[in-house]
Amino acid sequence: MVEQKNDVRKAGKSSKGKEVYSVVDLGLSEEQRQQLRDFYTSKQPQTQNEKIAVLMDWLKREGNKLTATWNDIFTAFRTVAVKSPAKISSVLGNMVGLSWVKNVGGGQYDLIHVGEDYVKFDLPKAPKKAK
Repeated sequence: MVEQKNDVRKAGKSSKGKEVYSVVDLGLSEEQRQQLRDFYTSKQPQTQNEKIAVLMDWLKREGNKLTATWNDIFTAFRTVAVKSPAKISSVLGNMVGLSWVKNVGGGQYDLIHVGEDYVKFDLPKAPKKAK
């Protein structure tokens, strides 16, 4: 397999411990990839936590991926044509702290009910009312 240069992302020089991501096969059909794009757009995530939560939620419910790796998340970002965070592990660590995600070991992360509910009920955010 020949790996294209633009399919790998390295974390910035200033970060400790570089993370390298690769595009992986998520096992999604063309129709499912479009559904992922549409879902992502409909949720309008703004923060890195929200972006990863939206992708993990769709992959879990529609993509039959009960857990996700850094590469799964990176590939999902590529699928929706959005730049991924430089350190996906740091964002996932933040999400673990918020009880949105559980680190199940072996590089696998599970979006748990708190994160699922945030995506389902709190996104997209209601526009702020003018004062």
